[in-house]
Amino acid sequence: GALLLALLSPFPLLLGWAGWAFDTFLYGLNSCIFFVEKLPGSLLHHIRFQSWELIIYFLLIMSLSAWLLAKRKSFLFISFFLCLLWTGGVALRTYKDYSRQQMIVYHSDGNSLFQFINGRDNTIWYQSKKQSFNPTSFTSDQLTAMHLHTPNILPLDMSIAYTIPDNYSGLFSQNSFGQFAGKRFVVLTPAFPLLDVPYTVPVDIAILSQNPNLKIEQVLNICTPGIIVIDSSNSAYRVKRWEDECQKVGIKCHVVSRDGAFIQKFL
Repeated sequence: GALLLALLSPFPLLLGWAGWAFDTFLYGLNSCIFFVEKLPGSLLHHIRFQSWELIIYFLLIMSLSAWLLAKRKSFLFISFFLCLLWTGGVALRTYKDYSRQQMIVYHSDGNSLFQFINGRDNTIWYQSKKQSFNPTSFTSDQLTAMHLHTPNILPLDMSIAYTIPDNYSGLFSQNSFGQFAGKRFVVLTPAFPLLDVPYTVPVDIAILSQNPNLKIEQVLNICTPGIIVIDSSNSAYRVKRWEDECQKVGIKCHVVSRDGAFIQKFL
């Protein structure tokens, strides 16, 4: 239809009729697609493919087609072998899914967004000044790619202020300090009670969030971290200052707004 429009461009009268016919055809085609889309069971959501699976699927289609056309048993045996290979791969992937433990600090401009993944269970902590911000929508691609269950979503200020044993994902937090997968972390926000820290606490990860009025020297008085993570809710001025201070004292620093999401795999 588009090619016909190009050929009829020197003839305005015919071009107008052809354009109307082409537009009507496209409208009818899209209407059919939208109708089918709304039928029950017409769409399958949250399907994930890995590259090796896609290759096996194509090879399986080719081998089955060859068997149907040539009627040779060798192609049927190849198809059976590919099915076994795919089944074994899926079983291995499923085993890895249930044995993984990860902590993710996402790059969400102006927001704090943390995810704790234990197998297929996961908990999300978030803080945002935008009422329209939806942490589930932001992490939907990750939920599909990792085949995760519906997350347990908690506001960040509530999560770090109270004692929360989270059996849902094996997470524990109390007074801004937390433990997950045998590793300790602390989330430092403007609400952190500096006067309530009697001694320096060893942690694996220290997260600076929501522009706390702290210097790295003060952070080191609170905890001795293996790495300092600066999430994307902090101002550029503070990020630059903290980065310079980390470099001076020789502490590893991950700036989410520059380096991308911080992903810590424990298993």
